Amino acid sequence: MRNTWDLDEIINPEGIDGIIRKLSREVDDFLKIREKLDKGPSNEEFMSIITRLEDMNLESMRAAAYCGLKLSENTLDDRRTALETRTSAILSHLGNKTLFFDTWFKELSDKKVKQYIRCSGKYRYMLERKRATMKYQLPENEEKIINLKDLSGQETISRIYDLTVNSFRYNYGGRKQTLSEIVKYRFSTKRGQRKKAYDLVLAKYKEDSSLFSELYRSTVLDWRHECMQIRGYPSSIAVRNIANDVEDQAVKSMLESIEKNSQLFRKYFKMKKKLLNLEKIDKYDLYATPKHKKEQKIPYAKAVKMVLDTYKEFNDRLYELAKLFYESNHINYAPMHGKQSGGFCMSYSKDKKPYVLVNYTGTLEDVFTLIHETGHAIHAMLAADQTQFTYHATLPLSETASVFSEMLLAQKLIRETDDRTRIYSRMLDNQYATVVRQGYITLFELEAHKLISEGASTEDLNTAYLRNLRQHLSPELKVDDVFSTEWMCIPHIFHSPFYCYAYSFGELLVLSLYQRYLADGDFPRKYVEILSLGGSMKPSDIIKKAGLNPNNKKTWDNGFNIIAKEIKSLNPQYK
Repeated sequence: MRNTWDLDEIINPEGIDGIIRKLSREVDDFLKIREKLDKGPSNEEFMSIITRLEDMNLESMRAAAYCGLKLSENTLDDRRTALETRTSAILSHLGNKTLFFDTWFKELSDKKVKQYIRCSGKYRYMLERKRATMKYQLPENEEKIINLKDLSGQETISRIYDLTVNSFRYNYGGRKQTLSEIVKYRFSTKRGQRKKAYDLVLAKYKEDSSLFSELYRSTVLDWRHECMQIRGYPSSIAVRNIANDVEDQAVKSMLESIEKNSQLFRKYFKMKKKLLNLEKIDKYDLYATPKHKKEQKIPYAKAVKMVLDTYKEFNDRLYELAKLFYESNHINYAPMHGKQSGGFCMSYSKDKKPYVLVNYTGTLEDVFTLIHETGHAIHAMLAADQTQFTYHATLPLSETASVFSEMLLAQKLIRETDDRTRIYSRMLDNQYATVVRQGYITLFELEAHKLISEGASTEDLNTAYLRNLRQHLSPELKVDDVFSTEWMCIPHIFHSPFYCYAYSFGELLVLSLYQRYLADGDFPRKYVEILSLGGSMKPSDIIKKAGLNPNNKKTWDNGFNIIAKEIKSLNPQYK
């Protein structure tokens, strides 16, 4: 199998410069509609304007996708960085030219907006969302200033963070390793390997703690200054909630459920101490794998087969889409020097297959990462009948397909393996990492944003983070002071404040959905229907199609009921 993707189809036949020229012509031509807007376009003319905006969005996404994916192949390549920076600046400039439409739409009467929305078909939700968030929209010239500011502001902060992290090399096992390679030792059966890996990573970040602290302060202050002081959002987290179209109450209920039910994992940590045959357990042991038969490396081709077989057992439609995806040369899986760490799925067009990046090293954890990102790809492919504006799932639902895919793989392995202890342990480790860990990262962000607005120092942030860890891990699991700077290792809080709660949201939702799958033979069909909606409806309305209410804490508590059953299932395994 090819170990990298084929990016040519994104920019062929025009090439990146040709795409930019084409988009520039379309934007210049779009400027001519100003007069039509002043006269008041008919319903048909209005929808023609929307489809033209959609076409320009696609061209912009093509250019951004190509440059972003090329850069992810080698983040240390100055030429790729320069191309991505130059293209971002051009796209921002062109985007600024079309802002007049948003200003016009904002100033329309409610009666006129309702008239246009009634005839908008699949664009209805997009237009409703645009109208609902218009009160946070600034005048056209001010929006242009904000867009230009971001190019050398928050976007640069994110690039500096990524460049710094991706340049780190760790001397481990007689060779220099990347972050993606060394983090796998968190799962080692050998405590010495786990501790050394953690200490090496944390030491690197601590060396540059002044840089990371300043980058984070700049991120938070930029977020608060623009979104709260200038745009008028009521709180830091409300910015994300409104963007996600999720009620504050839903997020509040979820976080309260996480705080209440985190004690379940304290029970698991007590069990894990026995599983690991340790007298004491601490944070170095958090993701440790119980001893088992020596793990054989899983060849990439076998991993792909495991992924495809998992989907085939669940639903033919998902299997066929996954098969099409793997036949498309849209995945970059081999670790390389300078390559972006971790994994992601990127989709730029509803009519094209997504692209996936992973750093596959042959571990079972890598197989789970592979099926996770494949889930994202399938989600996008299923939603191809939506519009370019609405085929992407909103953030709270964006992890549904990926996490559900992991759940299917885990249950398949439990059925087929004699080493169920290992799989249950891995599931619970992952559920801690996805639900409780991400929930408490969000709680840390809430505190950190407040502290930074009050002039907090790096030490204040370190203290808050350490307290946050100990609140949900101690006393069952000791947390050493060395972990006080671990917050600097969390890229999402630098790139996308309050993004992390989407993982908790998605995991707990998936646990509730899986419970329904076990009780309803028709669930796979309903599940495909939900994914096919993409981002074309309000998230709570999509969730309600599955019979769940995100504003009710019981919905989230039910997810923890599944976790409690898993802990109970694990219990006989070690007695």
